[in-house]
Amino acid sequence: MKKILVDTSFIVSLFRKNDENHRIAKENATLIENNKCYITNYVLNEVITVLAMRSKDMKLTKMVYYFMQDNFIIINEQDTTNFNTEVMNIFEKYNKDTFHLSFIDCSLILLFKEYNLDSLVSFDKWFEKVEEIETYNL
Repeated sequence: MKKILVDTSFIVSLFRKNDENHRIAKENATLIENNKCYITNYVLNEVITVLAMRSKDMKLTKMVYYFMQDNFIIINEQDTTNFNTEVMNIFEKYNKDTFHLSFIDCSLILLFKEYNLDSLVSFDKWFEKVEEIETYNL
């Protein structure tokens, strides 16, 4: 059983039927059942916000909230020493010339290393350029 960090983009795609990556997310949904999957509080917040704003469907949003509570280990970012400073260092490293990784994305890079995780699941292609992590091939 692998330890997998799941990004916002995968969860949103899994539940938004009109999302361009919905079919791929559905085809790979068993990875949640068959592995030890992690999200962060930031990812949980982002998923809820994106789903609510895009779908305007509170019933769906609440269902996804409870799905995340039941199916993921939720990492509390603030348990990591000097969390914001460490994330800022990563943010600066990957956004010197172009800004493609958000602060939350950079926090996933830090926590990936901190929790010794095996892979990251995301539809964000910029993660493939990050040397510190292994991305799950969707």
